[in-house]
Amino acid sequence: EKRWSADDPLNTPKGIKESDAAIEALKYAAIDTIENFGQLDVSWGKAVRMKYAGFDLPSSVGPGALGAIRVGFLQPEEKGKYNVLGGNSYVAAIEFGNRIKASGILAYGNSTQTSSPHFGDQLDLFSRGEFRPIWFYPEDIHKNTKEVEDLIYKP
Repeated sequence: EKRWSADDPLNTPKGIKESDAAIEALKYAAIDTIENFGQLDVSWGKAVRMKYAGFDLPSSVGPGALGAIRVGFLQPEEKGKYNVLGGNSYVAAIEFGNRIKASGILAYGNSTQTSSPHFGDQLDLFSRGEFRPIWFYPEDIHKNTKEVEDLIYKP
């Protein structure tokens, strides 16, 4: 077992300090997986689901404590299965250059109103780890605007 070193970050840490305990944990996980799913090669999304807005989709999020970048909070359901309660709600990738390019996602959609067409409308993309374009420039915004509503304040 080799501890992490700032002088050698690509090759450290290395090894397992308590290899016997790790082997036992791996055996337990394998037995548990076979008991719950009948096979060992089960995808994460089969065990962890996103159920929201009428969708029931495979999840691509995991617990942050386990090192997941796309973080979700999981609730146990039936044996061996989990439902995502929440987590990353907005994720974006932005390229700064001569012209800004951006992609992102509002995981659960842009509305919590069940009658809205945007209630959960991005969950399928989020499940697949995909993004949608983010429009930054006025011409792109105008080209993709579906509705304009003027609000007038009357005291």
